[in-house]
Amino acid sequence: PTETLKLFYSFKGEQHLTFLAAEDRMRFRLFRKNAEFVAEEISVDGETAEVALNFFSTMTEAEKQSWLGFNASGIEPNPLPQLNSPLKNIPTSKLWTNEG
Repeated sequence: PTETLKLFYSFKGEQHLTFLAAEDRMRFRLFRKNAEFVAEEISVDGETAEVALNFFSTMTEAEKQSWLGFNASGIEPNPLPQLNSPLKNIPTSKLWTNEG
């Protein structure tokens, strides 16, 4: 428990996180749960996935959900291509059955 608390304070410093006392306790519980998960996954023999603590480590499930999905902000839509035709006087309609 003491080592986890030290790790939590170190993590908060690295991530530039500050919380009021009540929130700090809640965030520590979330962090501890995630730290336990990371420790368990790292200890699995033959596991190839890389797991680590990150900025999600102190978030609630609802807060994590806000980070999921596609973020299209800042993306410019593709311009529509200009259709150029060498033909002049193109009819707006044509009855192909009259052509034979």
